[in-house]
Amino acid sequence: MNDDQGAAAELLPGASGWDPGTTLRAEPADPDPGPDQLGRVGPLIMITGADRFAPVILKITVDAEALTGIDPGTVRVLHPGAGAGPPAVIGASGCVADLGYVWATVTEPGAYFAAGLPWDPVLRSVAGADDELPDWTRTALRDADPERIEAYRTAVVADLAATSTDPRLLSALTRVRGGGFGLRLPGDGDPAETLRRVADDADRPEPSISRVLARDRQSARLRIARDLPGVPATANWSMFHRDPEHSGIVQHSHIDSTTVGALQLRSRLPLDGPIVSAPAIVDNTVYVGIGNSRRAYAGRGGTLYAIDLIRGVVRNSYTFNTAPLGGSRQGLAGIACTPAVTADRIYFSGQDGRLYCLDRFTLRPVWITDMRHADPLHQQPITHQVNAEGWCSPLVVNGRVYVGWGESESDAYGFLYCLDAASGVVVWLLCTTLFPGLTDNPPNVVPRSAVGMHPLPSRFLAADDPADRGGSPWSSCAYDPATNRIVVGTGNVLPQEPLPQPKYSLGVLSVDADTGANPRFFQPVPADNYRPDDSDVDMAASPLVFSRGNRRVVAIGSKNGSFFLLDAVTLEPLARRQLLPRAGGNGGFPGDRGRRIPAIDPRVPEEGVLLTENFYGTFSCPVVHAGLGRIYVGVGGFAFGETRPGIDTATTPFIRAMDWEDLTDAWATASGPDQVRRYVVPRPPLYQTPGEAGFSSPVLVNDLVLLSTSRPALYAFAADTGLPIWRAPGLGPVLPNSFTLGPAVYGDFIAVGSANLGLLTYSL
Repeated sequence: MNDDQGAAAELLPGASGWDPGTTLRAEPADPDPGPDQLGRVGPLIMITGADRFAPVILKITVDAEALTGIDPGTVRVLHPGAGAGPPAVIGASGCVADLGYVWATVTEPGAYFAAGLPWDPVLRSVAGADDELPDWTRTALRDADPERIEAYRTAVVADLAATSTDPRLLSALTRVRGGGFGLRLPGDGDPAETLRRVADDADRPEPSISRVLARDRQSARLRIARDLPGVPATANWSMFHRDPEHSGIVQHSHIDSTTVGALQLRSRLPLDGPIVSAPAIVDNTVYVGIGNSRRAYAGRGGTLYAIDLIRGVVRNSYTFNTAPLGGSRQGLAGIACTPAVTADRIYFSGQDGRLYCLDRFTLRPVWITDMRHADPLHQQPITHQVNAEGWCSPLVVNGRVYVGWGESESDAYGFLYCLDAASGVVVWLLCTTLFPGLTDNPPNVVPRSAVGMHPLPSRFLAADDPADRGGSPWSSCAYDPATNRIVVGTGNVLPQEPLPQPKYSLGVLSVDADTGANPRFFQPVPADNYRPDDSDVDMAASPLVFSRGNRRVVAIGSKNGSFFLLDAVTLEPLARRQLLPRAGGNGGFPGDRGRRIPAIDPRVPEEGVLLTENFYGTFSCPVVHAGLGRIYVGVGGFAFGETRPGIDTATTPFIRAMDWEDLTDAWATASGPDQVRRYVVPRPPLYQTPGEAGFSSPVLVNDLVLLSTSRPALYAFAADTGLPIWRAPGLGPVLPNSFTLGPAVYGDFIAVGSANLGLLTYSL
């Protein structure tokens, strides 16, 4: 491996466990002096050292100047063969212009170079790489004078500027005399001469590089077109992390490592307030909520939008108002969850203390259940004395709605609810703090001070108050169809103290889905903390339930940085590790004697009190790649000012890739002079942008892992190696602590919600 980040090219491991730099070399070579240079990007690279080798990643450094006039989404790496034929296009290759490199996965020595198609539609057509302009264009350009050529190009580019939504193309436009737009051509020559030369070159019998690239591009388009029209219902992203198990795995998509570079920004739709949750997508419609909506009275309330995915326009919306001081402690009065969408209904939790069910097509309320105050109509018996909050994205399965409600730090009791999806009537509830004298809580028992209905419905029973309040469900509920159980993460009780804490706080709770009975519980131990005195270490991340062989497994992480694989039946731990790095040690596994890093989970005084809350861990629901046997999860939390950014960028990756058996790192790592092990391949963007955290949840689409970050940014990483092979355009400048949540993926479309930018959609 070449550690010189300024080198023209470097070779990175295509698999963990070996360093290609020990046997292979990648060095710049003199380029082919032939006439066909259109679209060439960066230097020619020669790889030597072995006749054949295991897959390695070739990274070729390129800068903005090298990409002048080139559409980076069309860039591929080519490999000239031994004969006289055209060079072969490396399918697993592309360009990440924002990160400054071209990449390819290669397995044999020889020459490699990168090339792409020009932005300019006239030049692209003249080169024989596009059929959008008339066939006579190339012939006419041979005889036209330069002024006519330039006038024609200006007219074509003006049409492009008026119709394109691609921020990469729009940023490549330049102003020309007369107020129009132009596009620089590749190279430094006169535009008219360049067009004439390319027209002449296109008549040569051997195919040009542009035609080779165009054929490869057309082949990919045909492969996609053969599967159109329509996206099957199984592709719907209908709730948080796609489905009841929170699999996060995309179905029926052509987005992969060979096509992701062609993704374009289709729409960026500013809405009437910040998006602080991931969207859902069902049948070409995006459903997303607003944390504080300007459509609500005095800006207090929420709006749920139904947005046409194809056209990027609002189809319908529903707005509710929240009473003064009726929102959350964090200042939100609207929607802070992913809606759950069924065939004809939409469900979401409101920060006004209500659970909503709307008609999917009209967005009119079907029922609204008050979860903060007793609601006799829906047999909801609890009245909270403070603003109990609903952060959970509803889980809808088998005609039931599962959701958590409470607010630990406002001294409210927490409850896990099951409601009838058709009527909003409570089927059962479970208090998430332990009643006196019990080892486990039965369902439908209500703390006496929280009883809000007299008399209680017959299936409910009042009992003496638990000694503690809180323990509220923090995460969204997951469902395991194999065991018929609901799994959820819980928050802290008051006062906030280090582990261990009373049942069922700061852990993972599992109950029978039909009755709420037979609770099982797992809580981390103090050794799982990053620092022994860590407090308020909520299980804020939502659980994933998956199959590993014949075993059902729950995967979940904590704010304190610990991560667990649990048996889905018993919640007994199968594997555990600390995601936050140490200097030296064994990588965060039990018994790790490495040194804690001062900048991670720092101890900062505030108003004379030393703060011990650890929020540097994970809030991310993981995703599994069964074929590779790997699990991926975002790392890092929200920022509390400059002294507590939520992630120590220099040492902490904002995504971890781990073996799904033992949680060892699955992407190649290397130890630096500070004895901290870092990922080798995904640099950049890892360890680069201060405060960039993987606050969202990764998703798997074919051979890619997609993750949005607080930069804000959206990346596609190669699932096997960790190589970043796409960064979404249009997410703007660095804005630390920016909520950018999602993505949701529907077929060949991606949607991501941004607190600052609205809803962004991308597609092939």
